Amino acid sequence: MDRTTATFKRQISIAAPASRVWRALCDPGEVAQWDAGVRFPIDPPVDYPQPGQRVRWRTTGRVFRILLDEPVEVVPERRLRANLSLGPARYDETYTIRTAVDESAISAGHCLLLMVVTLSIASVPGRRIAFRHFSADTPTSMVSALTSIKSHCEALGA
Repeated sequence: MDRTTATFKRQISIAAPASRVWRALCDPGEVAQWDAGVRFPIDPPVDYPQPGQRVRWRTTGRVFRILLDEPVEVVPERRLRANLSLGPARYDETYTIRTAVDESAISAGHCLLLMVVTLSIASVPGRRIAFRHFSADTPTSMVSALTSIKSHCEALGA
């Protein structure tokens, strides 16, 4: 077992349709509104996100200031998966949107947003120390992101 890789899962119910949540996840201007870890996209393509693209984000961090975002799977209003790099941290991040069509326990006009993040650390000196830092921070960051997406989507509506 690799001691510098870990997978985390979190989910949240959102009182907004999948189309609204999808827009919040994919519109760079909206991402900058709800994601406390980024300030703005540096070079987003007009048709972001598409597999194979690369987008740089200016972060709010003091040490690592650029986040590299590479979408690898885009299924509109269903799934967004991207590889992210921040300093030595590598994230395989997947958002999956589930609706009443998927699960009868979800009310119409609502959705469930599932976030799965696999963290790994690049081979660098101090790899295990970096892993402890990033793996301790990742679950908290995920809850913060999901809570912010929920607030953002519910405040703005469809």
